[in-house]
Amino acid sequence: MSKNILNKSQIDALNDKKWKVTPNGAYITLYSDDFTEENTWIQICQQLKVDWTTTQKIDILYFGVQINP
Repeated sequence: MSKNILNKSQIDALNDKKWKVTPNGAYITLYSDDFTEENTWIQICQQLKVDWTTTQKIDILYFGVQINP
């Protein structure tokens, strides 16, 4: 079994905040073509601090999700 990227304390803190934790992380890839509204892509890029005019693909590494918090 591989060692988790997050330590126990970090996992516990996220669990306490009702996150579904992925201790080794997982990736999601977003493509500009996935979005019918250009403004949505612009907002995502701005949030991630990347240049929307030159970015067509973003890989995101995440460690937790919340569904309908």
